Amino acid sequence: MKESQYRFRVWDDFWKEMHYFDFCTNIEVRNGCLWVVHSEGAICLDYVPPTHVMQYTTRKDKKMQRIYDGDILQREGCWNVRIEFENGVFWVRDANKVRYNNKILNTPIASFQIETFEVIGNVWQNPELLEGVN
Repeated sequence: MKESQYRFRVWDDFWKEMHYFDFCTNIEVRNGCLWVVHSEGAICLDYVPPTHVMQYTTRKDKKMQRIYDGDILQREGCWNVRIEFENGVFWVRDANKVRYNNKILNTPIASFQIETFEVIGNVWQNPELLEGVN
């Protein structure tokens, strides 16, 4: 069976938890509310702010781990990078605040050898990995 390319995760600021789901099997619209259904219950995204929804990029790192919007990756001899989804494109951007703000690295993921990097965390669960952020 082919793996679904429509995978998402949701960071819940209140509970400080990440929830993963597959768009095809674990998402429902009920009474005008978008529900993420998982093994421990369901979360209504319209009524549980603040949450942050992140999409799977369809790419995997060197250890075959799925790469999502918001992930932070590293490779020996390179700057750490972060993945961001903007205007319909997944972008590889610098994890360093100064270089990030100056857009030193701002490349579409399709043009980047991301498979040579390793996911080391994400911007929600590991903000300390964003260099230069106090």
